[in-house]
Amino acid sequence: MQYDTPCDVIGDGIEQLDRRGMAAIESGDVDEFYRYLDETDNTICGRHPISILMQILRLVREQQEFRVTFNAYAQSSRVKTKRESSVSYAAAAVTALQ
Repeated sequence: MQYDTPCDVIGDGIEQLDRRGMAAIESGDVDEFYRYLDETDNTICGRHPISILMQILRLVREQQEFRVTFNAYAQSSRVKTKRESSVSYAAAAVTALQ
C-alpha cells in the first residue's frame, strides 16, 4: 500500500488511499482511475463496474454532462496493527447536469 503522507494509524492511511481513488472516480477520467489502480494495487471490489460506468459516461459526455459525487464513506474497523483487517465502503451518486 502506498500513502501520500506518513500516517500514525494504519486506518488513516487506508482512508487516504481510498479517498485518492474516490477523487479519481469523481474526476470522471477513467485513465486516471486506471493509473490509481496500477500505482496503488488497491483492491476495489467494484473496480470493473466502476470503470465500465466511467467509460459509458465518457461516451455520452457530448450529449449529457454528469457529475459523480461521493456522499458516504466508512470502514468496517479502524485498523491499528498489521494483524487487523478492514473493508472500506463508499457510496456515490451520478447526477446529470443541465
